[in-house]
Amino acid sequence: MTALPCWSSRTAFDIAKFASANPFAYPKVSSWRLEENRDCCSWDGVECDTDTGRVVALDLSSSFLRGSMNSTSTLFNLSQLQRLNLADNNFNFSQIPSAMNHLSRLTYLNLSASYFYCQVPFEISQPSNLSFLDLSCNDLVLKSPNLSSLVRNISNLKELHLSYVDISSGVPSFLANFSSLTSLLLDGCSLHCEFPNGIFLLPNLQVLDLQTNPHLMGYLPEFQSNSSFEVLLLHNTIFSGKIPSSIETLHFLVQLDFGACRLSGLVPSSLVWLGTLTQLTDIGLYSNNLHGHIPSSLGKLTRLTDLNLAANNFEGQIPSFLQNLTQLSVLWIGDNQFTGEIPSWLETFTLLTHLNLGMNKLHGLIPSSLGRLTSLTYLDLQMNNLKGQIPCFLRNLTNIELLNLCCNELSSTLYFDMFLGLKKLDSLLLGGNKLSKSVQTSKMNAAASRLRSVGLRSCNLTKFADFFRYQDRLRSLYLNGNKIHGRIPKWIWNISTETLAYLEISDNSLTGFEQPPVFIA
Repeated sequence: MTALPCWSSRTAFDIAKFASANPFAYPKVSSWRLEENRDCCSWDGVECDTDTGRVVALDLSSSFLRGSMNSTSTLFNLSQLQRLNLADNNFNFSQIPSAMNHLSRLTYLNLSASYFYCQVPFEISQPSNLSFLDLSCNDLVLKSPNLSSLVRNISNLKELHLSYVDISSGVPSFLANFSSLTSLLLDGCSLHCEFPNGIFLLPNLQVLDLQTNPHLMGYLPEFQSNSSFEVLLLHNTIFSGKIPSSIETLHFLVQLDFGACRLSGLVPSSLVWLGTLTQLTDIGLYSNNLHGHIPSSLGKLTRLTDLNLAANNFEGQIPSFLQNLTQLSVLWIGDNQFTGEIPSWLETFTLLTHLNLGMNKLHGLIPSSLGRLTSLTYLDLQMNNLKGQIPCFLRNLTNIELLNLCCNELSSTLYFDMFLGLKKLDSLLLGGNKLSKSVQTSKMNAAASRLRSVGLRSCNLTKFADFFRYQDRLRSLYLNGNKIHGRIPKWIWNISTETLAYLEISDNSLTGFEQPPVFIA
């Protein structure tokens, strides 16, 4: 096959490392060479038909390509092309070329996350044999043509991915006739009206993502026993009605997210069906006004890696059957009504990266067992009734990025040295505790910190800690509501001069400036 149509993909674009987000991206076209025989079939990303030598597939995804694309590109001369993947590049907010209809044999087209802009052209649907179409995560709109016009003639679709394309319409009911459909991603599309519930009954549908469409209505039908569902995501929609008991027949279900919906019947006694879905790895039932005790059926789901029950009204102690879920990496049960002490058995969750127990009614000491969760990157214990000192074992959490202990009843001296070994710590939030004083650290040690946000509101502090004068990355510093007295030190205006956006020092006993800042002098 002559190399010239492919070669234009090399010469028409710059190679820029920021153009691709995939950590495994590399410039495929950099290895291309225009030899005398001009055959491109051996080039990286190029596939040819073994009989005709014609290019049938071009995969330049995650190739650091940067530049605009238009209909004059010789790429559209590849008349035998069946698969085209240009995902994860930077096409500089150009429009998708209408010349896509020249590629009439396309069955696979992936233009996701490639900085395309404006209206999706109707011509993109004219290759009527398309079975895979992914336009996700660009800056695209789909209004004229709309979704109905675009997909009406490509009924062989197996996967349709339009995440974050601005559709701003309803979903056409005829999609319920697309019996080959296995994956439908319409999250963040500004959908409205009522979702056709016949789509839930498509025999081969495995993945349905409708989340983050806050004006999308609908209800769940009775599911069929032969359903293929593996992923069902309805977060932040206004689906209403009851969850049918037939949901327990979705034995292949791996991810389930009904968070922030209006579904009724979500009381613990009606969630027995959860225990039958033993393949589940991710559950989101947050913000649903659930009350009572966490259903014991959850303890049977030993494959769970992500459990989010936050922002409900669950009560009682944190149940011990949760310790069966040893594969958890994310446990969010904050903003409930849990009482009792933080259980020591949490230390068995050695894979845990995110733990949110904040905004409950937990009391007692912070257990030393938490210091053994060395994979934690996020720990939120805010707004409980925890007492005692800020525990020194927190220094063992060497992967921690956010630590929130705000609004408890902790009372101790604040030793900044405790946090200096936490090289990844970005946000340290300790406000609303009864700290007696802060202990300084050396300039060398303090300068090693990489903190970007510090919250020490209402902590009984009496002076500005020298620790802060050596911070050069702070974005926000909250010291309001303390007992800091005297004049504001002149060095306060020199900290993090390139990054500091929020400095809150109100409600103290300050009498003036050692040196006024330039912007109010």
